[in-house]
Amino acid sequence: MRAFSPEMATVDGVRSLEQHPDKTNIMKVLRNEKPARPTLFEFFMNNDLEEAVTRGIEYDSNHKFFYWRRRADSFRLLGYDYVTLGCHIPLPLKAIDNHGAATVSKNEQAVIFTMEDAEAYPWPNPDECEYGMYEDIAGRIPDGMGIIASGPGGIEELMIDLMGYEPLCFALIDEPELAQYVADKLGALELRHYEIAAESPCVDALLYHDDWGFNQQTIFSPANMRKYLYPWVRRIVETAHAHGKPIAFHSCGNLSMVMDDIVDDLKFDAKHSYQDAIQPVESFYEQYGERIAVLGGIDLDYVIRYPCHEVYNRSCAMLEKSAARGGYALGTGNSVPAYCPTSQYLAMIAAALFNR
Repeated sequence: MRAFSPEMATVDGVRSLEQHPDKTNIMKVLRNEKPARPTLFEFFMNNDLEEAVTRGIEYDSNHKFFYWRRRADSFRLLGYDYVTLGCHIPLPLKAIDNHGAATVSKNEQAVIFTMEDAEAYPWPNPDECEYGMYEDIAGRIPDGMGIIASGPGGIEELMIDLMGYEPLCFALIDEPELAQYVADKLGALELRHYEIAAESPCVDALLYHDDWGFNQQTIFSPANMRKYLYPWVRRIVETAHAHGKPIAFHSCGNLSMVMDDIVDDLKFDAKHSYQDAIQPVESFYEQYGERIAVLGGIDLDYVIRYPCHEVYNRSCAMLEKSAARGGYALGTGNSVPAYCPTSQYLAMIAAALFNR
């Protein structure tokens, strides 16, 4: 690995590299195989970073796919072999004014408290959502670049949004039929979304994202996860595999109690999101790397707080650890929020870009 130099952690330094996206690398990683060169993975970045990376490129900001077009260019210019494309499926919530709030309660926006509320709720039809972005972006990116389709949010997260976290906890005990009704409505919606994405010839792989844990444990008990979530998630994974496409799982939190389920029962191909306070990615790779591909994992808090050369060195070490066996793509433990210094993020990806 090359020694770190400050210009590696600048937008100009990264943009000076000639990028040749080759989706066979990320596809090999997702299938837990060895890519031909160091490979990057990120779920999403932030607007400020994307604007900085794509400066000089003109966009029609009124175009319905403007956001995704800029994201695709950002991923390409930063050396990724793919771009993640999401899909917005509107789920009306209670309007609240939380602008500028330091924290937001997971109870405030809830709109479903009774079975009558659930039955009267305007459940959206995922077939009516806009999927034209897959074809639009596929026509703009280089031939060798791939598309990973993510979803509108996970079943558990959306249950919490619709019912509120505390009321949902009570419903799981006192009104399990209500919890089951909402889970099934959301599960059917999610499944249909992933069916549409999996069927698209423009989509190469899928990403299911649902934050299942706290730092210490899962949000739902494993028993409730197996009852309300797994039947639908299992079908989503089976849908991806039926179309010959790998599917990754993004979840924050401590999933140690259900990790075997994720690998052996649900049969996800790859896992994303790691925190040093729970289990450093280096340790996770040693424990599970032969059973499931590992995506990202350089702890976001570490990336933010440590100097560029240390971020670079840790990232290089993780690439060296996984070089022989494969099944790893370098990235943050979660995503790249606006409060993450651009230089530290660029120092992380420089470990892959300047050592290809």
